[in-house]
Amino acid sequence: MPTSLEFPGKEVRLYTVELAPGAITPQHRHPGHYFSHVLDGTGVVEEDGKPERSLTPGIAYYTHATANQPVFWHTVWNTSQTRPLRALSVSIIDKGVSGTVFDKP
Repeated sequence: MPTSLEFPGKEVRLYTVELAPGAITPQHRHPGHYFSHVLDGTGVVEEDGKPERSLTPGIAYYTHATANQPVFWHTVWNTSQTRPLRALSVSIIDKGVSGTVFDKP
């Protein structure tokens, strides 16, 4: 098994995301591939044209841009009024681009 991966022209970013109790993100997208794994808390994610998905610890989801759907606008909200929603996220995107875009046309 290789000890490293190569993604020519791409960057791999690993980070934690925390959403305060009751908070809702503005509608946004992530270019390229985006993986998220819920660590703690409860919430909901809604992508354009798809049913809402419940988020609880252990749930993972993946979204990516394709030729048919080059962007995947979504919003996430923390359904708890007392606990933060925390997730571990990984994105694979073109080098030098923003990992999150909020400017929906």
